[in-house]
Amino acid sequence: MHGEHCTGELPFASVFAFGYYHDPKLRPIITALKFNGTKAVLIELEKFIESHPRAKDLEGLFLSGTIVPMPLADKRLRERGFNQAALIAHSIVARSSQLESRPDLLIRTGHRAPQSSLEHDLAKRQENIKNSFECKGPVSENIILIDDVATTGATAAEAARVLLNAGAKNVNLVCLAIGA
Repeated sequence: MHGEHCTGELPFASVFAFGYYHDPKLRPIITALKFNGTKAVLIELEKFIESHPRAKDLEGLFLSGTIVPMPLADKRLRERGFNQAALIAHSIVARSSQLESRPDLLIRTGHRAPQSSLEHDLAKRQENIKNSFECKGPVSENIILIDDVATTGATAAEAARVLLNAGAKNVNLVCLAIGA
């Protein structure tokens, strides 16, 4: 992950990102999805993933596994009307018949301050997200956790710990962008 934002041990077997948050092709898609509640950019998202030079790397990296989108708290899901990580996951799953999608495997427990509202302080973000996830159901060995943006990695790391404690052998993080 991006060195200036990421410190300490993170429980991922691998991290795959299509780019950086400030990429002029990527940022408008993420902003529209995450902050403007615009599902209309899905076509742009799918075009971006399809045409990205690293898309083939992603296909080769994950020949099999379970795709798990980062869940939203119920309150945030009601506000936004959709989970942007689930939309990203759908775009990725559509590219491979070997991947199973389990959007119901991981759930958020309770509502916390949005990580994006906190400083880029790993300790503060870890404390904010601590005990925020619960695993529902059997877990496969290879999990591919999908998120839109990884800044410090605290949210994804907490989700990965829950999945690993539930029996996953590997949790791989795939996100559209690193940094914010």
